[in-house]
Amino acid sequence: MGRVILFSFILLFIACGELFDIDDSSLVPLHPEIAVPLISTQSSFQEILDATDDLVQFEIDQSGLLSLVYPGDTIDVTAQQLLLPIPVLGNILITDTVTSFGLQFIPGLTIDEAVFKSNSLFFTVVPPDSDSYTITATIPSFRKDGEALEVAFEVPPNMTGQSVQSAFVDLNGVELIGSLDSIGISYDARNSIGERVSFNTLRLDIDFVNFSYVEGSFTTQEFPIPQRLIRINTFNNVVSGEVEFDNPSLEIEINNSFGFPIEPEVNDLSIINNVGQAIPFISDLFLPGRLLLDFPRIDEAFVAKSTTIELNKNNSNIADIFDQESQLISLDIDAIAFPETSEETKGFISEDSRLNIRTELKVPLEGVVSDYVIFENYPIDSLLELENVDELQLNLGVKNGLPVDVSFQILFVGEFFNIIDSLFSEPIIIPQSDDPDSQFTTTAIVDQEKIQKIVPSRFIRTFIGFIQNESGTVRILNSDAVEINVGAIIRTEI
Repeated sequence: MGRVILFSFILLFIACGELFDIDDSSLVPLHPEIAVPLISTQSSFQEILDATDDLVQFEIDQSGLLSLVYPGDTIDVTAQQLLLPIPVLGNILITDTVTSFGLQFIPGLTIDEAVFKSNSLFFTVVPPDSDSYTITATIPSFRKDGEALEVAFEVPPNMTGQSVQSAFVDLNGVELIGSLDSIGISYDARNSIGERVSFNTLRLDIDFVNFSYVEGSFTTQEFPIPQRLIRINTFNNVVSGEVEFDNPSLEIEINNSFGFPIEPEVNDLSIINNVGQAIPFISDLFLPGRLLLDFPRIDEAFVAKSTTIELNKNNSNIADIFDQESQLISLDIDAIAFPETSEETKGFISEDSRLNIRTELKVPLEGVVSDYVIFENYPIDSLLELENVDELQLNLGVKNGLPVDVSFQILFVGEFFNIIDSLFSEPIIIPQSDDPDSQFTTTAIVDQEKIQKIVPSRFIRTFIGFIQNESGTVRILNSDAVEINVGAIIRTEI
């Protein structure tokens, strides 16, 4: 919250560098005293938040209360990562005219129905003599256009001891009905005079097992999900003090189009502060069986179901561990398919199935401020030539529309971040005022000695403090604004 308020004064601080630019101040030689208006600006908090940092977004509720919103990276876990092609090592010997074979896929999955994707099969045989043969192989559980898959090929004469291969059969879109562990196959082989024969060299070759859709029974399985971070850029450059927020919340929205129940398993969910310390979230929601993601049923294929998990002060310790030192939120959650707490045993995976995980931290600007002080550096190119300037008088007028008193000081900093001097002998206090027309005014005199001293400055460092004088909660509204007026009187040598 402090960093947000800081940006109310950006124009003032940057302009301090421009005060010493002779062209900008319209300094006219031979005039002993020149009055120059420098800044007259008013910024609402909506405008201020837009200028805060490139990470923050904001929301405004019906009462005008502002909230900082930090979205995390969206993570997708797709079926393509689970339905990986499984190579078939070696070809399958067909030992009889009616037999069966099995194929391996995802361990713990019993398939009732599936659809092949981007794979093929073919047969080979080594004839025992020079006769010609006709072979028709049938796989009843492989269905193409509703019919059992048949593969017919010819063995020409005089191929004794040579390998003869059928044409490749494209399995893309072919349905598998029944188990993958026991796939029935039969073949009918006839010699040149029509007699039925059998071979002990007939082989089936499937390059790999790959499906675009799988329906069946699953055992409990864990699928890893990439870790993600939410970066918080609001609390950089803190000098001292604390900010306690009343109701920060972390929202995790998961859209699930996998057709089975999933329980999120929290490996790590913690806030990382500015010294790298990880402070874990604590919530009963993380206990086994407490969270179960909604999912589409078999008759709702490809319709994603959404589940939203919100960690707030009522169900977690987020309000106790989130403060001005927070820099990152680390989130490492895996997915347990068909957890033991679920009664579901059947489901599906489509090639279009995915888990889409979106995280968002929301921080309403409402809480308690305890002498919170931050700083910021602003580079300045040069203070240019000031040998003809005897004295600068800076006149500052601020209408503080914030619900706290504000203190600030400006330091002049050298190239190597050495402190050269300060603008004010002590930090000035700009009191809170309920009167929108009430303006705090002060004057700073920069004499020639100080001017010459600060000429080597390369940075202006601003220290901003926020002082809450009354107990209770401070609320920052969109209508809260700061109006700044700065003028200079430049006294020169004649």
